[in-house]
Amino acid sequence: MKKLFIVCFLALMSLTSVNAQSVLESWEGTYEGEMIVGFTNRPNDTLQVKFELLPIEVDSSWTYRMTYDSKRYGIIVKDYEIHRDGTSLSNFLLDEKDGIVIEMSLMNGCFYDMFEVMDQLYAITMRKVDDDIHFELFTARKKKAMITHSEEDEEGVSYEVTSYKPTQHQSVLLKRIKTE
Repeated sequence: MKKLFIVCFLALMSLTSVNAQSVLESWEGTYEGEMIVGFTNRPNDTLQVKFELLPIEVDSSWTYRMTYDSKRYGIIVKDYEIHRDGTSLSNFLLDEKDGIVIEMSLMNGCFYDMFEVMDQLYAITMRKVDDDIHFELFTARKKKAMITHSEEDEEGVSYEVTSYKPTQHQSVLLKRIKTE
């Protein structure tokens, strides 16, 4: 009976420790890399980037801090927070701490978010690749949309498609330099 109690206790403890792990635990840490900023109408630019994803409250909120070291603009810090949105393992909110909150989805080890600011569309992916993070951002002008229509199908239905030409991208492979 004593052995059964010990086995049950250990099993319960292992379940508790698994549940105590953060959904983003493997992401937590400090990363660095060289970002390429590409444009359709001028030469590419590069800058050093440091990214920190640090726990604030276990399995609930994290610091999301991106520090850009630009020769042209100096040091720029984007100091945000990520919060879980409910109990789902895929719903998150990026809080810019100034009233702006952006919905994020975590699917298959990749964060996705899309938003519009002042007639610019933004699409961002942040993918965990082994011990590193690959960050991509694309922008497009909403005003310069192209609208096309499909040919009618056998039922006479035609589909309208609105497309937006990407005009800028930011890409960086962030290498882990410190685990939290």
